[in-house]
Amino acid sequence: MEQPIDNSQAFLKVWKEACEWKGRARVLIPPGSYKVNSVRFEGPCKGWVGVVIGGFLKAPADPSMFSTDSWINFRYVDLLTVGGGGTLDAQGQVAWGLNDCSKNSNCPRLPTTLRFDFVTNARIHHVRSMNSKNNHIVLFGCENVNTSHIRISAPADSPNTDWIKIRSSHRIGISRSTIGTGG
Repeated sequence: MEQPIDNSQAFLKVWKEACEWKGRARVLIPPGSYKVNSVRFEGPCKGWVGVVIGGFLKAPADPSMFSTDSWINFRYVDLLTVGGGGTLDAQGQVAWGLNDCSKNSNCPRLPTTLRFDFVTNARIHHVRSMNSKNNHIVLFGCENVNTSHIRISAPADSPNTDWIKIRSSHRIGISRSTIGTGG
C-alpha cells in the first residue's frame, strides 16, 4: 500500500516565505487531504500572516512520531490569523490507551493538536479539531487573541482531550464555538 506524502516540509517552506514578506502574506492550504508531521511555524515575522486551512490535515497516528509536545505549533508571531474552515484530525484513537498518567508516572507525553506560544494580536476562527491525542488547543504566553467558530469533536470515551487550555495569557476572547462528543 502506498504511503501518503508528508507535506510538512512544503508547509514549512511556504511559511518561511510568508513570514519574511514585509506586507500582508497568506499561506493557503487548499481543499484536499494532507499528511502533516509535527511542525513549528516560528516568527518573528516581518508582517501580518494569514494561514488559510481549506483542507483536511491528518497527523501521524503513532505518538512516538512526534519530536515535540504539539502537532501544529505557532511561536513568537505577532499579527497572525488562522482559519479557513479546514479540519485537523490528530488521530488520537491510537494514543488514548497510553493516556494512563493518573496511575503511571512514566506515561508518555501526548501531543496537543494546535498550540500557540507567545503569539500576539491573533485571530483563530473557522477551524475544526477532531480526535486530539491530548488537548485540542493550547494558548501559552499569548496576548490579544480572539477565537471564534471553533469546532471540537472527539468520541465520548476519549480521555482528557480538553478543548482549550490558556496559560499565562492575557485578553483572550472565545465565542461561537462548539464542543461535542461522538466524532
